[in-house]
Amino acid sequence: MVGGGRESEPEIDPARRPPSGQSDGQPDGAGERGARLISASDIDATSADVEPMLGSGSGNPTSCPDRETLELVAAGATMVGGVAEHLERCPICREVVARLRADNELVSDYVSANRDRFEAEQPGAKPATPMEVVPGFRVEGEIHRGAQGVVYRAQQTSTRRPVALKTLLQGKFATSRQRARFEREVEVVASLRHPHIVTLYESGRTADGLAFFAMELVNGRPLSDILKLPDGVHDKPTVSQLLQTFLSIVKAIAYAHQRGVIHRDLKPANILIDEALVPHVLDFGLARSARGEEQDQDMIEATAAGEFLGTFAYAAPEQLRGNPDLIDVRTDIFALGVILYEILAGERPYKPPGGSFSIADLLLARLETEPKPPSTVRSPVDPDLDVIALTCLKSKPEERYQSAQALAEDLERFLDGRPILARRDSMVYVARKWVRRHWVATSVAATFVALIVGSTITMTVLYGIAKRNEERSVRTLDAFRETFQSSNPEIGRGKRTMDVLQFLGLLRERAVMEFEVDPLVGSTLLNTIEASWLGFDGAQRPRAALEEALALCKSAAEREGKRETVQVAEALHNLARWYLKNNQLDQANQLYSEALAMWQRLDGVDSPRSAMTLQHLGACLRDQGDLDGAEALLARAYRVQVKAHGEASWEVAAVINAQAQILSKRGKPVEALAAFEDALARIKRAVRPDDFRVGRAHFSVGRLKRSLHLPGDLEDLVIADRVIVGAKGESSPEAIDARAELAAAQLEHGLAAEALATVDRTIGSGIPSTESAVRRAELLEVRGGALLALGRGGEALEAFHEAIAAAAPGAAKTIAARSAEALPAAGFVKEAEGLSSGDGGR
Repeated sequence: MVGGGRESEPEIDPARRPPSGQSDGQPDGAGERGARLISASDIDATSADVEPMLGSGSGNPTSCPDRETLELVAAGATMVGGVAEHLERCPICREVVARLRADNELVSDYVSANRDRFEAEQPGAKPATPMEVVPGFRVEGEIHRGAQGVVYRAQQTSTRRPVALKTLLQGKFATSRQRARFEREVEVVASLRHPHIVTLYESGRTADGLAFFAMELVNGRPLSDILKLPDGVHDKPTVSQLLQTFLSIVKAIAYAHQRGVIHRDLKPANILIDEALVPHVLDFGLARSARGEEQDQDMIEATAAGEFLGTFAYAAPEQLRGNPDLIDVRTDIFALGVILYEILAGERPYKPPGGSFSIADLLLARLETEPKPPSTVRSPVDPDLDVIALTCLKSKPEERYQSAQALAEDLERFLDGRPILARRDSMVYVARKWVRRHWVATSVAATFVALIVGSTITMTVLYGIAKRNEERSVRTLDAFRETFQSSNPEIGRGKRTMDVLQFLGLLRERAVMEFEVDPLVGSTLLNTIEASWLGFDGAQRPRAALEEALALCKSAAEREGKRETVQVAEALHNLARWYLKNNQLDQANQLYSEALAMWQRLDGVDSPRSAMTLQHLGACLRDQGDLDGAEALLARAYRVQVKAHGEASWEVAAVINAQAQILSKRGKPVEALAAFEDALARIKRAVRPDDFRVGRAHFSVGRLKRSLHLPGDLEDLVIADRVIVGAKGESSPEAIDARAELAAAQLEHGLAAEALATVDRTIGSGIPSTESAVRRAELLEVRGGALLALGRGGEALEAFHEAIAAAAPGAAKTIAARSAEALPAAGFVKEAEGLSSGDGGR
C-alpha cells in the first residue's frame, strides 16, 4: 500500500548538485554517496519525503519538473518551458522518465492482451462480472490501488465471508521481482497469526495466471489518515489513546520478529486502525527473514541497482546505505520510532534542509543528524516519551532498543508510571517516578510527617483513624470466621446432608446479622456470598435477594456519609449479572453501565476492579446485537486484564473467549476457533485441570469444531462434559448444554448407543432452568435419531413427536422435516409423509 500524500515541495538547486568526483564542500564522497544510496525507482515508488523534490512546476528553470509533467513527457507530449534542457542536465529526472516509459509500455502490452475485457467496460457495454477478477470471490468495490497491487472489498462465495482481495496490478504480466514480493507477502502473512496482524485466508493463481490472496477485511482507516487530522477534531484520538494503540503495534512486530520476520516497510499507511482503535499491521511485501538466511533475488537485484527497499520517510540509516547485511530487527525499531514521533510531535522527525538542497544533502541529514525531542515540537510530552522515541531513532543500530519486546516493555513501564529502562537510573529520577505512581500513598505519608511536626493533637487523630481501620480489618476477618463456623454441625446449624445452596443460605443469614454490627463489613460479606450463589444457581437465584443486598450496601454507604462505595458497585454488578443470566438485556445493560460509571469515579478509568464489569457489559451488548460496541468494551477489558494480571492469566483468557464469541457472531468461525483455542491454552496453564473454566473452554472449542465438521470435536466435548458436570452438577444449565452437544456429536460419529445413554442421563437429571428448556427438543431429536440407528423405529417415532411438541413453532417445523427425511429408511414411509404434511404422522 502507498502511504502519505504530498506535503511541502522544496526546490532543488541543480547548481548545488555536485558533479561526479566533486564534494561541493561536503565530506569526501558525499555526492557519490547520494547518487549510490537512492535511485529514481525510490522516488517513483515510495517516498512521501523525496517525491516532492521533483519540484513545484515546470516553469521554474532551477527546479525539477513535477511528477505530472514527467508523466506527460513519458507519454510523448511536446516538451515546453525548458523541460528538455532540464532533462539534459538532470540524470534523476531522465531516469524517472525512462521508468515511466517502461511502465507505460508494459501497461500497453497488458491492455492489448486483455482488449476484450477493457472493451467490455466501455460506456454502453455490459459491465464485467465480479467473477472475472478472481473465481470464487464476488468483488464489491476497490479499496486501494498501489504501485504494484490492487485491493478489493469482496465476499468469498463459498463461506460468505467478507475479505480483502489483493491481486498484482500488472496481472500475469508482472515482473519476476513483483511476483517474488507478492509471493513473499503470502508466505509471510500465512506464517503469522496475531490479533494485530492481518489474517490470511486463501491464496493462489487464477487459470490465466493472476496471483491473488484473500485476507481479513478490516473496517478501519490507515493510521496515516488519523495522524493527519488536525488537533482538536472530535474524532481524532488523544495521544494517550494512540500510545495504547502503538503499544499493540509494537507487540505485533515483536511477535513477527520472534517468528523470524522483519517487516522492512513499517509506516502509518500500512497499519489499519478500527473503530475500537485496535491496530492491524499489513503489507508484508518487503518482509525478509530475521535469521540471516540467504538473500532472495529481490534483495540481490535491489542492492546491485543501488536501491533501498522500503519507504524513505521511515527508512533506517542502514536501509539507505543499501547493504542488506546491515538489516535486522532494529531496522523495524527505527520505523516504529518515526511513527511514535509522529504520534507525539504531530510531524515526522526528519525534515528536508531549509532552502535549496540536493538529494545528497537530504540523505546526509538522515544519516548523520539526530532529531529534536518531540517535546520541543509539541507540548506537553513527557520527558520519558522523548527518551523512548529518540532511543528508537538512534543512527547506530546498537544504540537503539535491541528488540521490539524491549521497546514494548519500556512503553508499558511508562504507562504504568514506572521508571523506563532507556533512562539512566538516577536516584532523583527513580524517586520522582515512584512518587508519581504512588501519589496517594506518598501524599498521605507526606501529610503524616507534616502533621507530626505540626501538631501532636493531629497525630492522635491519625492514630485513632488507623486504629479504627485496624479494628475493622480484624472484625472483617472474625466475621468471615464466625460466618463459616455457623455451618459447623457441632456448634452451628450445619448438617452432613446439607448441599451447597443450603450452606450458602446459612452464610448469608450470618452476613445479614453482621450488617447490624458493622454495615461495611456486613455488605462486603453479602456481596461475596451473592456472587458465589450466582455462580452455583445462576438464573434460579431469586432477584429479590440481590435487590436486598444492593439496598443494604447503599444503606451502609449512607451511614459512612457516602453515596458510592466499592460495595455498592459490586452489588450493582451482581444484580446486572442476574438480569443477564435471565436474558433481560435492557435491565442488565442499564445496571452494568451504572456499575461501570461508579468504578470509574471511584478508581479512575479502566481500573482493575472494573474489568469484569467491562467484560460482562460487552457480553450484554453482544447479545443485544451491538457487536461493534461489544468489541470496543472487550478491547478495553483486555488491556486492563493484561495490565493487572499478565498475558498468561485466566482473566485475559476469559476476555479472549468473549472476543471469540463475537467473531462467531460475525460469521468468522475459523478466526473464532483460533481465538477459542488460544483461550483454552491460556486457561489450562493458569488453573487446575478440573476447573470449571477448563470445561467451558473445551465446550466452546468442541462445539465450533462440530459445526465446522473438524476432527477432535468429540474429544473436546467429552472433557467438557466431565469437568462441567463435576464442577456444577448434572442439572446445571451449563452441564445440560454440554451433554446436549456431546450427544449430538456422538450420534454424528456413529456412536448411537452412547448418544442414547447421554440423552437419557441428561433428561433424567431434570432440566429446571428456563434458559436450558430449549435444549429438551434438541435432546429428544437426538434420542429419536439414536433409536432409529439402533433399529428401534417405533420408539424413535415417539421421540420425534415429543421433540416436535417441545420445540418452538419455527424449530418444530425444522425438526419435523429432518425426522421425515430419516424415517423412510426404517420403513416408516407413511409416518414420514404425515410429518411432512403437518398432521403429526400418526
